[in-house]
This record gives sequence, structure tokens and C-alpha cells, in this order.
Amino acid sequence: MKKEVCLILLLFLCIAVIYGFDVDFTWSVGDIGIVNFNFEKNINVHFSILNFNWIEKNTGIGLGFALTNQRTAFPIELMWNPFSTRFGNSWVFGTFGIYNRIGWGAAGKNNYFTTPISDLGFINTTGIRYIFSKAPYGRSKERRHKKYHYNGTIYAEYSTDNTWRVGISIDILFLGTLLLYPIFFITEKPIPE
Repeated sequence: MKKEVCLILLLFLCIAVIYGFDVDFTWSVGDIGIVNFNFEKNINVHFSILNFNWIEKNTGIGLGFALTNQRTAFPIELMWNPFSTRFGNSWVFGTFGIYNRIGWGAAGKNNYFTTPISDLGFINTTGIRYIFSKAPYGRSKERRHKKYHYNGTIYAEYSTDNTWRVGISIDILFLGTLLLYPIFFITEKPIPE
């Protein structure tokens, strides 16, 4: 049943692109975060690089791709982001999303890159997340000004290898600006009056 639903969503997204629906393309260098496995005292670092997303803004249905160290390599993600709203007059948006990620991975292993090829197979992951970002990321009438996607995410997901994961991640460039901003703020000279 999952394969049929994924195929329908993928076909819908392809039709949306062909017929010129309002498809929003975003990308980011990647993100880094912490993740807990199976609600135990087992916390690891998670990172992904080269995140690409195509989202149809009227429905919130989208397709994503990223390289990650977390159990699945080259995962294709089908997503639905039904709610994306601005917080007051700020430039911060909150987006609720549901996703299904299918990829080649390592069942029962924490890190894809250190796993022997003989242990690899298909991993299917389903999850929910809440994304904080500087631009709308899902179903929204707001216009995006840039294609780069700065974000922070809180998520919970379950994989076919019987693993629960909960975690927090943040965009690498956004984290870098948070760390460097105080340095530039301290060295900034006052404007003469």
C-alpha cells in the first residue's frame, strides 16, 4: 500500500511540474543536528548535505533529496506540508509536515558511511516534523524571495528496521551566522552623528 501511495504522490508532483502549478524549488548546503535512537540514552550527531526540494505550494505536496549519514544513503523523500504560517510580523515561518523517505541504507546501523556494502538494503522511513524557517516551506500564499532554505527542524520518525528517532537539526549556514554574528557585532564601529 505504501508503494502505491508514494507512486501516486510522485505522479502528482510530475503532473504539477508539467502543467505549471505553483512549484517552489528550494535548496540548502545541508544541516546538522542531534538524534536519539529508540528513546534510550543513545544520542548521535546527524548531518545531511545538498538538500534539494520541490514543493507544490497550493497542496503542500513535495519531493526531496539529500545525502545523509543517517542509515539511508541517497534517500528520495515524498512530503506533505499542509500548514506553513508566518509568526506575527516577523520573517519566521512555521511549517508542519509529514514525510516518507525511501533509500538505500544500513538496517540496524547508525552510520551509512562505516557500514559494509553487504549489510545494505532498502530502508523506508515515515515521520512528522515541524520546520522553523525564514521563508514559507509548504502550503502558503506567501512569496519566497530566495531559493536558499534556512531552517531548523524538530522531527520524529520510524524506520522499517524497527528504529524510532527523534531529533533536532539546523541549517549549517544559519548556524554559522549565529556563531559569527557576535564577533562582527563586537567589532562594529559606531556610526558618527
